[in-house]
Amino acid sequence: MTVVAACVDCGHEHPLAHRDRGEVTTLCPRCESPRYHTRLTNGGVFDETQLIRDTVTAVDGVGGATAEHFTARYDAYAELEAASVDELCEIPNVGPTTAERIASAV
Repeated sequence: MTVVAACVDCGHEHPLAHRDRGEVTTLCPRCESPRYHTRLTNGGVFDETQLIRDTVTAVDGVGGATAEHFTARYDAYAELEAASVDELCEIPNVGPTTAERIASAV
């Protein structure tokens, strides 16, 4: 199963992330639109909001209220993956230690 991004503007499908090269794709390579929907290549629906929520609440010290701050800030899991520790610290109730744990978890 692979997660692909389907561009809302031009319809082009591309991998959501190229982890082997350390890159995160958040723009369509064809039209550079940041608007996309994700799906599993097997045709299933991929709920990024739930993935973000599940990822951050798996980190010790992060509860449901803080997870909601993450889902309000990040529309796509790739955006969370690309966030620096400093950016994660901008989320209410997230300090440097928790931010480092979250960065390691994504």
